[in-house]
Amino acid sequence: MHAATESILIYNHGRDPERLTMKLAAIAADPFAFFRGTNHLYAASLEREAGLLDAPSTYVCGDLHVENFGTFKGDNGLVYFDLNDFDDAMLAPLTVDVIRMLSSVLVAGESIGLSEADARTACAQMLSVYTAMLRAGKPRWLERATASGLVAMLLRQVKRRKRGALLNARTEMRGGRRRLKFDGHALRADKMQRERASEILGIYSKQEHHGHRFVAEDSARRVAGVGSLGLERYVVLAHERDMQASQRLIDIKRAAPSAWIGMRSRGQPRWGSDAQRVATIQQIMQAASPALFSYVPLGKASYLVKSLQPSTDRVNLEHCRDKTVLQDVFATMARAAASAHLRGCGHQAADRVEQLQDFAAGGRWQSTVLRLAKHGRDVSLAQWKQFREDYAKARGKGA
Repeated sequence: MHAATESILIYNHGRDPERLTMKLAAIAADPFAFFRGTNHLYAASLEREAGLLDAPSTYVCGDLHVENFGTFKGDNGLVYFDLNDFDDAMLAPLTVDVIRMLSSVLVAGESIGLSEADARTACAQMLSVYTAMLRAGKPRWLERATASGLVAMLLRQVKRRKRGALLNARTEMRGGRRRLKFDGHALRADKMQRERASEILGIYSKQEHHGHRFVAEDSARRVAGVGSLGLERYVVLAHERDMQASQRLIDIKRAAPSAWIGMRSRGQPRWGSDAQRVATIQQIMQAASPALFSYVPLGKASYLVKSLQPSTDRVNLEHCRDKTVLQDVFATMARAAASAHLRGCGHQAADRVEQLQDFAAGGRWQSTVLRLAKHGRDVSLAQWKQFREDYAKARGKGA
């Protein structure tokens, strides 16, 4: 067994076996799924690189790749395009995000019709847009009025969609009552798991700041993502107390430590829990928080709670073969990343906006970032081939 495979098994130990089996199959089948699902390996391959560490610190997403951008309805009712996964968020050099974002373009390049040269050109262009945003020092938000191209089209589609459409797609009538479907998005939960989900939602409903009081009607184990697949996660069908007809779907996910926890960097803020870390940083970095977003501590565990939104609300790059359109999407992602980093400035131990501007004005760091992005891609692809070989042998297909 290769070292990468052993690390994956150790890192994922204790996860739900059924959903972990799905994760291992997914990352064995596709190099980009492997890249998404093994951020801890990526972090380990880069966390001691001087070129990564020699940059100003701000709040970072920690797992910034091209499928961690998407649209969502904010708590103010508007629809935004922004970073949308902060499980690995922390205070760190901004290069943590920039390098991983560019590595993801290089890994995904073939599947979206880019040659090696095209993918490298796309990375250089993204880095140029990101740098210009940092130098300007002013974060922007991306919603229908400010977006362009494919992203603007996606935002219009999300704005038109009604909440009931998702509810109808994920539920069915059984015995005269609406119940969750057990399909590719949800698996049956046992009694203890259903009680756990209800308990978390009950604690959430006692919080004062969001003003919602939910009653759980049904719950299931949620299947979503790649990196977090197998962690304790639920989808709950619930209604507002005293408003039984007002049903909605709630996403509950257990938080875990950041994949970058071993990186040598300045001291982190003292978080009460991993869910508090994720929720606080997400609220700082995003232009607006997702609807119903909060966190719940429960014993030694902690959970993120939010309104369930479709995974289809991200740009599908595999269906986008026009290089000009792709360039516009990548530029939008780069602007969103820079804006998020600028919003993270000045909080607790994070550096000031002026320090990010000064850093952006220098030119040497860009070539280092591009080199490390390629290095990260090369290591990830090599590890994927090793894991794929071990997985095939374990399945009796490659011995």
